[in-house]
Amino acid sequence: MSWTQAHHILSWLDGGKTSLDNGVLLCLFHHHEIEKNDWTLAIRHGRTWFTPPTWMDPARTPRINPMHHPPPRT
Repeated sequence: MSWTQAHHILSWLDGGKTSLDNGVLLCLFHHHEIEKNDWTLAIRHGRTWFTPPTWMDPARTPRINPMHHPPPRT
């Protein structure tokens, strides 16, 4: 069984609304990792983009989860 939690893209403490437009579902482990390690999230064109913290990627290059959004076939 898999459990998910709602994550505010713009933190509720920073004025983010509790709405579908400002949320994504994450498993418990990744929800804690994102908050603990300073990842940021954004929704662009219907996809969730994850931006890693500086210590992991100094350029902070946004990325998507390829399991849910595979690259287009050529």
